[in-house]
Amino acid sequence: MADTPIVQMEKVGKVYGTKIQTRVLTDVTFTVQQGEFAAIIGPSGSGKSTLLNLIGALDKPTEGAVKIGGETLSGLDDEGLARLRRRYLGFIFQFHYLLPDFTALENVLMPFSVAHGAPTRQERKEAIELLERVGLKDRMNNRATDISGGQQQRVAIARALAGRKPLVLADEPTGNLDTENSNEVFALMRDFNLKDGTTFLIVTHDPNLAERTDRIISVIDGRIAHDVPVAHPK
Repeated sequence: MADTPIVQMEKVGKVYGTKIQTRVLTDVTFTVQQGEFAAIIGPSGSGKSTLLNLIGALDKPTEGAVKIGGETLSGLDDEGLARLRRRYLGFIFQFHYLLPDFTALENVLMPFSVAHGAPTRQERKEAIELLERVGLKDRMNNRATDISGGQQQRVAIARALAGRKPLVLADEPTGNLDTENSNEVFALMRDFNLKDGTTFLIVTHDPNLAERTDRIISVIDGRIAHDVPVAHPK
């Protein structure tokens, strides 16, 4: 259904360990609509990255339900979870995790290669267009080690969006960059949000970046402490 939230967290809790248990999340409930551009903030150890891993189907909750596009993740087997990730989810991390011996273009094509082997002509065309949109038209045939840190993170953004993913989870995407490159990376994510309707959930320690999103979800001691819209000057 078109009005189904892309993310639904319903009383989600997460505990690690068996004999010695560590509770990381408690009673987390919120929804994210398609097209939102939101930040998740909080001190180190508050549960932000765990929350992102649960939404990304990289981990399972101890209690409650996580739904992506209306599908409850706990009802899916490993193959079903992999299929859901391919359909819905792109990931951007603090460190780009590009394959160093591959070109920028080959790195962006990697999600297609993993999914079904050799990319199609249309997928290659899409990857080239993504690299053009992130300003790397003249660098797409450079190896990942032969471009700057800011350019590497732009490749990572293009890779996350390959396959027209409706939801991108970004864990400290500017944490390893200087101010200029941080602003450029943020601007690119916002551009894809505004022009393509891509939903972004961005974990960040940078209050200035968080204030430039449309919604701030604050996590403290594994609970949602605040969930507020950001008022932008007109």
